[in-house]
Amino acid sequence: MKTVSERKVPSPNAIYGFHKFVSEELIKAYSVSYGIDFTILRLFNVYGQDPQVGKDVISIFLRQAKKGEQLIVKGKNKYRDFIHVNDTVKAFAGSLSAQTSSRVINVGTGEKMALGELVEILKEVFPKIKVKYQHAADDGTGLIANNELCRKLLHLTPTGPRNGIKEHIRRYAK
Repeated sequence: MKTVSERKVPSPNAIYGFHKFVSEELIKAYSVSYGIDFTILRLFNVYGQDPQVGKDVISIFLRQAKKGEQLIVKGKNKYRDFIHVNDTVKAFAGSLSAQTSSRVINVGTGEKMALGELVEILKEVFPKIKVKYQHAADDGTGLIANNELCRKLLHLTPTGPRNGIKEHIRRYAK
């Protein structure tokens, strides 16, 4: 399991991650050049939004399950650090009042959940869903937040993903 610390310089291997990295570097450069304090919150895999508009894997799977469509899982053992949207809102609010000037803070649960585990939670609510697992070259990989700073500076105790995801799925299953 790969836990990511804020102190480690990111080395993204995808365009999305590279854009996030460049944005952080620009913010840091402005800070040095203009004396502006900053707080960068690195959000991990956010869920909990309306699944009709969500682009995250949980929203996609939930929409498919509600329609009775087969779920295609590319990499059963790929894992993520899923954080509820309410916890990210608390992190943003906490960063406004905390002593976090010129810091990067991971916002995640620090807990690993494989896509196969996510499917098992979905099956509890949608027992008839069909699932097709496909091979993925990056199966068994993922990132988990070291969230010590988030807990300490922002006083955030995030919702555990297993309970939070179950509640979210049940809420929108109707």
